[in-house]
Amino acid sequence: MAKPVHRRLSGADFDTWLIATSRETVQRSRALLERTRPSVATEPPVSHAGGPDPRDGSPPEPDEQTARP
Repeated sequence: MAKPVHRRLSGADFDTWLIATSRETVQRSRALLERTRPSVATEPPVSHAGGPDPRDGSPPEPDEQTARP
């Protein structure tokens, strides 16, 4: 694999490159979100130690270390 060549861009060229790269990154992120959204939405909520589950308001399940018989 060829090693990429790094060169300095002028201010305007850098701005153009940065805007284009940012747009591409946002597009890839949105596409990934759309592909993964159904599986994320169907996963059951995970309880959080120390407080209620922020997604459904239910109290956390006691973990094995803090549960008393």
